[in-house]
Parts: sequence; structure tokens; C-alpha cells
Amino acid sequence: MNTQPDTDPLTADLAALTRPAAGTSDLWRSALGARAGTRRSTARPRSGLLSTRIPGPLLAGCSLLLVLVIGVAMLPSLGKARSSRRLPPVMSAVSAAEQSVAYEYEGPSEPMWKRSSIRGFEGESLQPSSGASVGPAADPMPQDRHVIRKASLELTAADPRTAFAKAALLVSEASGEYVEASQITGDGPALRAQLTLRIAAGRLGSVLNELRALGTVVAENSTGEDVTEQAVDIDARLRNEQRVEQELLELLTSRTDAPLKEILDLREHLAQIRARIEQLTAQRDRLGRLVSLATVLVIVTPADAAPPEEPSHSIGNFFLERVGNAWSDGLRARAGSVAWLIEVALSGLIVWLALLLAALAIVMGYKRLARAAAAEPAPQI
Repeated sequence: MNTQPDTDPLTADLAALTRPAAGTSDLWRSALGARAGTRRSTARPRSGLLSTRIPGPLLAGCSLLLVLVIGVAMLPSLGKARSSRRLPPVMSAVSAAEQSVAYEYEGPSEPMWKRSSIRGFEGESLQPSSGASVGPAADPMPQDRHVIRKASLELTAADPRTAFAKAALLVSEASGEYVEASQITGDGPALRAQLTLRIAAGRLGSVLNELRALGTVVAENSTGEDVTEQAVDIDARLRNEQRVEQELLELLTSRTDAPLKEILDLREHLAQIRARIEQLTAQRDRLGRLVSLATVLVIVTPADAAPPEEPSHSIGNFFLERVGNAWSDGLRARAGSVAWLIEVALSGLIVWLALLLAALAIVMGYKRLARAAAAEPAPQI
């Protein structure tokens, strides 16, 4: 049985309204492309240095550059920690000889005041009497002390010039005494006579008594510095250096077949030891002169001299003094800061330049990547 198509006019009109027109099947593609372009235009301002992904090779290169900069900065300190080169046989023997005798005191390793034999300042040995017992219960032998004595005496006299001349005549040239310095300044009430005497330590008391008789004592002071340990230390070091020198001389004599370079090195080492021996000898002689001769400073002024004026302690002077001190301290602090900045800048100049170049390379790489990302065309869908 045949069915007839539905020819209802209302149905036909609705079908015509919902039927797509020709060529409109690609409208959804155009809409999707426009939507993608809008997203790209809104997201484009976000592209920058922070949103750009750093490539792995660029990051690895920057890290390697920083490691090289740190290594160059630490190279001087690493060089100092390198082990010294191997010494030739003769110089090895020299080092062994020095280590074996350096700073070793002759005699028992007991405190100096417990020794039965005490070495004097000039090298003589002070032995106890033959009948004395040298046991643990025996009393320690008294040691000769080495003391540097100094004294100062301020006098007032009616005639300061006469007192000055008499004080200079108190020295005994036969005992090695002498006038170290003398000076007279001013005239009248402002006259001031000053002289420095070097007196034998044993005559210090008698000379001070004679100086007191020249006028009225205004001030007197005396001091003593014990340098016994220093004298013993210098003497022991000198003996050790002499022993090392003797051993090196024997080594030089026995090694006649040694290479020329080793012989020259050994002679240079001997010259250094001889210089140290002469230096220690000079120190010992100077210390001996200071101990054997006391220093006396004598100051003579007129008896009717006016007392010195005391500085004013007013508020104005105090304020000016404090302001001047503050100004000087500020200038010193500013100069110290500038010097520190210059030192830091110059000492790390290579490091700063390397870091600056690394930073410039990183920034230029970021900008290049950003420009490449901005010029990349939008994907076609």
C-alpha cells in the first residue's frame, strides 16, 4: 500500500527555515579561528622575561661560567696549599739537622730555677760548691737576675746651670759611664736643664744621693725591668744556631763530591744561619749594655720659677674640644670607609667583571627568546 508524502504547508515552512543555506557550513571554523586569535592577543602581553622558559643549554652555560669565576677567585689560595717541592739530599740533611737541634736547651729539661748548673749571661757556667748536695731536697741555687734599671729626678736649684754642670761630672768614664744626652732651654725663670746619664748599675744608689744634694727634689721615680728570661732565651737560641752552623760546616766538608747546585744551596743556607747568629749576638750585647748601665734622667729648673699654668676648663673650651675631636673622628671614619670600598673594588675587579658579563649574557638570551616567541605565528586549527 503506497503512502502519500505529507504536504502540510506548515511543515514545509518550518523545514525551509531550519535548512542551512549554501556555503554556511564553514562558519564554525571562522568563529573558532577568531576565538583563538582573541586568546593570543590577550595572552601576548604576558610574554616576557619571567614567562619565558629558559633553555637547558643556556642555563648550563651560565652555571659553568659561574663555576669558572669562583675557581679563578679561589686559585691564589689553592696555590698556597700546594706541597713544597722535594729537597735535594744535602738540603734534606740540613732540615733534619735544624729540626734535631732547634730550640733545645743544654742540660736537663727542668725549670731553670731547679737546675744545679745555671748558665750566666755571657755564657759562663755557675756551678755549685763541691760539698753541696744536688738532690731533690736541696735548695735551688740563687740565679743572677738581669734587671734594666731606670730613674728620673726633678730638682729645683738657685743656679740651674751650676747644678747641671755638677751632675754631668758625676759620670766615671773609666767605668764605661757617659752622658747620653743634655739640653738647656729657656732663660731666667723659664730656664730648663735636662740631661741623661748612663751610670753603672752598681753605682746607681750613690749617684742618686749626690744628685739629691744638688738642689731640692721635686719628683723622683725609679723602675726596674727583669729581662732574665729574655737573656736566657737569646743565649739558648744563639747556642743552637752555632751548633747548626757547625754541623752544616762538617756536612759541607764531608760532601766534596756533591753536585754544584747542592753545594751552592748549602752555602746560602750557611749564610742565612750566620746572619741569624750575628743578629742574636747583637741582641745579647745590647741587652747586656742595658743591664750593666742604668739610665738616669735629671731635670733642673730655677727655684723661683712660676708654676705652669693649668689649662682652662670652661664650658666653651670643653665644647670646642669635643667638636674638634668629633670632626677628626668623622673624617677618619669617612677616609676608612672610602679606603675599604676601594680595596674591595680593586681586589674583586676580575670577579665583578665576570659576574657583569654573565648577567649581560643572561639578559640578552632572555630578550632573544622573548623576541623569538613574539614572532612565532599562531597555530592553524
